Amino acid sequence: MREAGAVIFDIYMQVMQQGNHSLGPQQPIIHWQKLPPEWYKCNVDAGFHTELNKTSAGWILRDSSGQFVMAGTAWNQGNCSIVEGEAIALLEAMKQMKQCGITHVNF
Repeated sequence: MREAGAVIFDIYMQVMQQGNHSLGPQQPIIHWQKLPPEWYKCNVDAGFHTELNKTSAGWILRDSSGQFVMAGTAWNQGNCSIVEGEAIALLEAMKQMKQCGITHVNF
């Protein structure tokens, strides 16, 4: 789980740097494109509940036409960083995709 958090943190830092024009040339804008029919799109998110000392993770899977397929949630004891919480949500989604035999997923 720590490795996933490190990877997501690196991606986060790259995205944050792209928004800072003083760091270099502006990056081209990338637009979402419809997925091929056999592909799915999975979005993940994390919630932070400091008063409960818990982190929640959630994900939603949609087909290539944007229709709901399935979703899931998980609670973890302890407060995580934002990057760790998002990594936990991603890991939980990936576990469920594997269990269901879904292989063509855009996260």
